Amino acid sequence: MKKISLTISLVLVGLLVAMLGFASGGTEQAGAKAEYTMKGEPIVEPKLPVGDDVAGAGKYTGEYSYDFFRKQALAGKFDKDWAKGKKLAVTNLAASVPICTQIVESIVKYWKLAGGTTENTLVLDNAFDINTTIKNADAILAWKPDVFIEYGVDEKSNTMIARKAKEKGVWILGLDVPAEGFPFMGGDNWANGVLGGNYAIEQIQKRFGGIDKVDRVYYCWNPNFGEVVSYRMWGAHKVMVAKYGHVVDFLATPSKAVQVEVNNDFQSPWMDVLAKYPDDKNIVVFSPYEAASGGMYAAAKTLGRWDPKRILLVSCGGDDLGRPLLRSGITAATAGWVPETYGTFVIPLALAHMYGKPIPSVTYLEHALLTKDNLEKYYPGETTLFAEK
Repeated sequence: MKKISLTISLVLVGLLVAMLGFASGGTEQAGAKAEYTMKGEPIVEPKLPVGDDVAGAGKYTGEYSYDFFRKQALAGKFDKDWAKGKKLAVTNLAASVPICTQIVESIVKYWKLAGGTTENTLVLDNAFDINTTIKNADAILAWKPDVFIEYGVDEKSNTMIARKAKEKGVWILGLDVPAEGFPFMGGDNWANGVLGGNYAIEQIQKRFGGIDKVDRVYYCWNPNFGEVVSYRMWGAHKVMVAKYGHVVDFLATPSKAVQVEVNNDFQSPWMDVLAKYPDDKNIVVFSPYEAASGGMYAAAKTLGRWDPKRILLVSCGGDDLGRPLLRSGITAATAGWVPETYGTFVIPLALAHMYGKPIPSVTYLEHALLTKDNLEKYYPGETTLFAEK
């Protein structure tokens, strides 16, 4: 019995040693194969900015429909004063940001073309501030407009405002930032990111000779705007990672990619991140809007780092700030949001609702990738360059 017991013990010890050796060897092997680790999960596809239960949404193409009014808006004149006696409220995300003001001006322009009056139009500035946004919404809900175009700061405050609006019986159209339970009109953020990402891939080869020659890739975003707006970053991220792998993924370690957060201060974040990597020469930047692009340029120039041949700056906007940046060779390309066309979408949607007709739950802007070479096609006769203050 002792011999058998001893034999079994030796076998068990041998098996244990073998198992430990196998486990140890397996760990080393896995470690050798692992090229990187991940800090989180990327967003790999967009979700619709609104849910299924959307107030005033549905399919309709007849008289007084969205298409009915949009044809008139695109013609630059309306058949009659459709907006007569109707009240429209519009908030501006930030009057200090050119593209935001251009968007609101376009909406007001087409509202007046449709017969809207100054007395029946209320425009308030949210000033990039959540408290101001909520106060403005309360004032608008008390005013009881027929339609409230909410150009809000973020999804959370828009959700709060949307719930109040339902209680007050006021219908909202969420502009660029979704408003829970109401239709959405605005930019296709994911498509913008993909446009910029594909352009960057093309230019990385042409300008730098491949991703190996790129020192840093910056993905810039504003976390306060919420998930839907962040798709501008994630769309670019997806096509870049699909092309080059973890080396351009800011969620991976190691990686040459960095995520940069900007809020109201467009220059300081860039000053910090550029100072952190002082030896970088060839840089790719994805910027979510033109003010952030201008901030990046200002920071790089202040630090003596600006070189348009080495910094590939891809932006979004194409507004009165963005086009001079592009024309001056500061940005290489921008996903055009053609802010002057917003009114041709928003006012037909608003009028259709005012006349009791359902509208699409989601209406996207029509975008184009603008470059210095094709800018004249979209904005003929413009010559304005970026003026440094």
